[in-house]
Amino acid sequence: YTWFAGFFPVEKPKYTIVVFANEPKKIYKWEHIGGGKVSSVVLKELIDRLMFYAKEKPDKLEVENEY
Repeated sequence: YTWFAGFFPVEKPKYTIVVFANEPKKIYKWEHIGGGKVSSVVLKELIDRLMFYAKEKPDKLEVENEY
């Protein structure tokens, strides 16, 4: 199985979600199945939907330019 956890909003968290994927299927034999590949995609979709229904606005994150 794989799992991935997240919380939001970042500044003042209100929600915590943990996604478990039991027996995820590989597409290729050499492929590594991990939480970032399977469960994080589901987590993002759940957060997007929950933010819509709760009328939450996304946090604005400052991004530093590395170049």
